[in-house]
Amino acid sequence: MNIVCRDELARITSIDKRLTPNVFFISTQHIMHPEFADFILESNIVSSNNIEIVLEEKEDEIECPLVTPLGFPEAEFKNHKLTVADRGEYKDKGDTLVILPYGRQIFENPSLFVDKILSIRRRIGWEKLFYIPGIGSPMSYALLAYMGIDFFDSLNAIVAARRGELLFPIGSYSINELEEIPCSCPACRASKTFSFQDILQHNYYMIYQELKLVRNAIRLGKIRELVEQRVRVKPHLISILRFFDRKGFKEIEKYVPLVKSNSFLVLTEDSFNRVEVKRFQQRVIDRYIKPRNPSILLLLPCSYRKPYSFSPSHRRFNSILQQLDNRYILHEVIVTSPIGVVPRELELVYPVANYDIPVTGVWSDDEEKMIQGLLKKYLEKNRYKDVVLYLPEELRRITSEVIRNPIIVESKENLTSKKTLDKLLEVLKDLTEKYNYVSYDERRLEDMRSFLSYQFGKEIADVLIRKSTIKGRYPNLRIISNGKQIGMLTGERGFVSLTLEGAERLASTGRYYVEIDRDFKLKGSVFAPGVISADQDIRIGDEVCIMQDDKLCAVGVAKMPGEDMVLYQHGEAVNVRHRI
Repeated sequence: MNIVCRDELARITSIDKRLTPNVFFISTQHIMHPEFADFILESNIVSSNNIEIVLEEKEDEIECPLVTPLGFPEAEFKNHKLTVADRGEYKDKGDTLVILPYGRQIFENPSLFVDKILSIRRRIGWEKLFYIPGIGSPMSYALLAYMGIDFFDSLNAIVAARRGELLFPIGSYSINELEEIPCSCPACRASKTFSFQDILQHNYYMIYQELKLVRNAIRLGKIRELVEQRVRVKPHLISILRFFDRKGFKEIEKYVPLVKSNSFLVLTEDSFNRVEVKRFQQRVIDRYIKPRNPSILLLLPCSYRKPYSFSPSHRRFNSILQQLDNRYILHEVIVTSPIGVVPRELELVYPVANYDIPVTGVWSDDEEKMIQGLLKKYLEKNRYKDVVLYLPEELRRITSEVIRNPIIVESKENLTSKKTLDKLLEVLKDLTEKYNYVSYDERRLEDMRSFLSYQFGKEIADVLIRKSTIKGRYPNLRIISNGKQIGMLTGERGFVSLTLEGAERLASTGRYYVEIDRDFKLKGSVFAPGVISADQDIRIGDEVCIMQDDKLCAVGVAKMPGEDMVLYQHGEAVNVRHRI
C-alpha cells in the first residue's frame, strides 16, 4: 500500500493498482457483486495464514456488531494484516487495515461517531487504512473520505434496494415516488420493471460514479468543496461535519498545506470553519507583528479580484496614497469575510489570494462577531495612534463598534468614485503630515519583517531580516544581506523561499529542521525512511533546513508534517531546492 496523493485527511492509496477510497462489495449466493468491483467481500471466506483478524473486547455500551466481516480473500490483501479496533490501547502489529466493527451503530450519533473516529486515529495514526463496515452511501462518501476513512461496503446499497430506493449523491428516492427516473445508467436504461436486482445495480453504479468523483476531488485539491455540497442533503451529515471541524481541528490542520494554487470557494457557512481560514486567523493574532514605523491604520474593503493590489478598486485606492508625501506612515489592512483582517503584506498568502465568496453587502450575525472579535484582538496587540475607516456603510458600523475614536470617511457614493476618493485624500493629507517621515526603503524592510513573522514567527523573522535590504519589484521581492540573497518572496507561491544562506540563519534558530541519517545520500528529495528527527511544528509547504550530523546540507519545502517524517516508512518528506 502506498499513498498516491492527499488532500487534507482524505487520501488516495494504491493497493496492487486498485485505489482507495473504495468499497468492499458484498457477494453472496443471492447477491452478486458488480463486474467493476475492485474489492469483494464474501461471507464464506475466513481468515488464512496471510490474513490476521484480531478481535478485542467490545465496548460495554455497544451491542453485538451488526456487521463483522469474517475475513477477506487472500488475493485482495496478500500479506497484509487486519486488526479490529476496539477499546483499550492499540498495539501496532504491523497491520495495514484497521476495522471499526460497530461503526454503523454509532454513526447516527454525530458527536459520538466523530469522537470514536478521532480516538482510534489518534491511536493508530493517519497512515493505516481504515474500514467501517455497514456505513457509507453516495451521499456520504465525500464526507467520510474527508474524515480519513478509506473503505466502506455495499450494505446500504443492498438495504436500500430491498426497500425499493434508488440512491443518488443528492439523496435517496423510492421508485414508487418517481414519475420519471432521473438516471441514464445501464441498469436504469435497460430496466422496465425495476426489480430488486435492477435497483441494486443502479445503486452500484451510483457508488462507482461517486467514488471516482471523490477520488478526482482529492486529486484536484477540492475535496472540501465536494463535502460541503454533499452534506446539504442531510442535516445529520452537516452535524458530523461541524463536529469534525471543531473536534478534529488539530488533526486536519497538520495535513492542510500552507501553500495551494487552486481556488478556495466559500460555498456555505461551513466554509468559515475550514482549517485554512482558522489557521490564517490564528497566525495573524498569535504570530504576526505589524511594521514598526506606521502610526496610522487604514481599514479598506476587500475586492473580487485577488491579490487585492491588482484589482481595479485597490489600484484606485493606491493612486490616492501615491499622492501623499508621507504615505508609508500608513498601514493598510483589509477587512473581509470569511478571512477576517488581512494586513496588506499578507495579501499573497493562501487562502487570502485564492478565496471566492458571493458578495451581497449583507453581513450575518456570525460574520459580524468574527470581524469584531478578530479586529479587537488585532488592535490589542498592534497599536496605532490613529485609525481611518474607508469602508462601506454596513462595514463601517461593524468595525467602529470596537475601535476607539475612529476617523470615518463617510460618503453615500461608491468608494471608488472620484468624489469619495478626493475626500479620502483630503483626510489622509492632513493626518499624515502630523507624523515623522517614513522612507520607502525603511518601510519595505519592515513589511518583509512582518511577513516573515507570519511565516516563521517574530524571533525567526528578526534573524532572517538582520542587516538586510529588500530588492525587486512587488510581488517578487528579494532579501539581500552582504551582497547575498537570503530568500525571495514570490507572488506565485505567496511565501518566502530560502537560499542556502537563508537556511543557515534558519538552522541557527533550531527550528524548522529535518535531521537525516548520516548514511543517507542526498541526491534529490529527502524521503521519510531517511529522517531521524524533525521539528514537530513543520507543516506541508513550510521552508525547512535539512541537517546531517548537525550540519546544514540542504534547504527545501516540506511535503509532509514533521511528525510524519519520523513515523512514516515511505513517501517524500522534503522537496530539496538547494543542497551543499
